[in-house]
Amino acid sequence: MRFFNLARTLLIIGAPLSSFGVGLVQAIAQDAPAGAPAQAPAAVSYKSLVVYPPSIKISAQNDLQHIVAVATRSDGITVDVSDQVQWKLENPAVAKLENLVLHPLADGATQLI
Repeated sequence: MRFFNLARTLLIIGAPLSSFGVGLVQAIAQDAPAGAPAQAPAAVSYKSLVVYPPSIKISAQNDLQHIVAVATRSDGITVDVSDQVQWKLENPAVAKLENLVLHPLADGATQLI
């Protein structure tokens, strides 16, 4: 199980994406085979986190956009962490996020943080 605490804007609707610097995302890996002796969690560090697509502009009422968060580990391996990110819309009156899909609700702009 991995936990991510993201306290920075990831996506601005209709504008370029902000990205994380090296070492700002940390996770604790607690994966062990069944029956293995208990061990202290091994720290896994991530050097970057990127959200795709890098910008979103929804222009129609029935339009939608899937989003994905990809972390790069310190060993260069990329991991889809979309379901581990705590997503939040700055203005939930403009759009809603359901199962990693953005849906428009009203005209305006908001940030996915």
